[in-house]
Amino acid sequence: MNLNSAQLKAFATVADCHSFERAACILHITQSAISQRVKLLEDYLGKLLIVRGQPLGLTIAGERLLSFYKQQLLLECELLDAIGEKEESGFTSLAIALNADSLTAWFFDALQSVLEQNKLLLDLRVCDQNLTHHFLRKGEVLGCISAIGKSMQGCRTLPLGAMGYRAVANQEFFQRFFSEGVNAISIKQTPVVDFDPLDQLQNDYLSTEFNIGSGDFPKHRVPSVDAYMSLIQRGLAWGMLPEMLIKKQLETGELIELSPKVIIKVPLYWHCSLIKSSSLKTVELALLKYANQHLIPLEYTKPEMFNMVPKQF
Repeated sequence: MNLNSAQLKAFATVADCHSFERAACILHITQSAISQRVKLLEDYLGKLLIVRGQPLGLTIAGERLLSFYKQQLLLECELLDAIGEKEESGFTSLAIALNADSLTAWFFDALQSVLEQNKLLLDLRVCDQNLTHHFLRKGEVLGCISAIGKSMQGCRTLPLGAMGYRAVANQEFFQRFFSEGVNAISIKQTPVVDFDPLDQLQNDYLSTEFNIGSGDFPKHRVPSVDAYMSLIQRGLAWGMLPEMLIKKQLETGELIELSPKVIIKVPLYWHCSLIKSSSLKTVELALLKYANQHLIPLEYTKPEMFNMVPKQF
């Protein structure tokens, strides 16, 4: 059985874009041509690959085919590079899913030298760390950083470490709202900022420390990394921020901790395909090395904190 490369590329582009129309624009062909190629591929395999609807989705067969295609494409690029047949300007693309706080706080630091020394392009998918493994399962990426420690079939899982989060506010805001102390009464009258509906870190912190329910305090909802930080720095709310991002502000007193002895630790794991890819292995080793030096060792992370869902930061 020989798979048609043009049909495979059309299918994979639709799967990545979640749209026939956008895929047609990327491949510079008509939407009907895209549809025809995908349909021919489905007919050839005798399997429905794409569920046409809103939103567009993949069947189990489609997920497996997408994963195969991504792996094949990566290995082909590495092979051509190894035998000197790759174009001088050619790059290898690697799809990875990760949470936004890792992306902001340490991911590029970890891969700085890798990207400088290799012709590697990153195709990143960003979402909550409890959901990134879905991209790997669906075949959309070949590696992911996830808060889920359980391994998936056909993948290996390695512990990275934990990120610490602290409840903070700027100095003026703290004095205005917490002049008589941080307690259940003052918290219920003070605005906090959530990132999105999945952001439960503030709720977990308040429930644990003050026995306060999720609907018992005023909250902003700001689904933007920069705007989230800005709201806190401007003195308009308090929130949970990654310790890695605010060390200087804590040292200078620009930000003040609501509970100085409390740090919420969220574990992170690296999941990746078992394919023997040199690019994937190089990225994996760089992530593990950096995480070992800068993240909190997982053995010191309380098990009860492992299922917390921090905001997308």
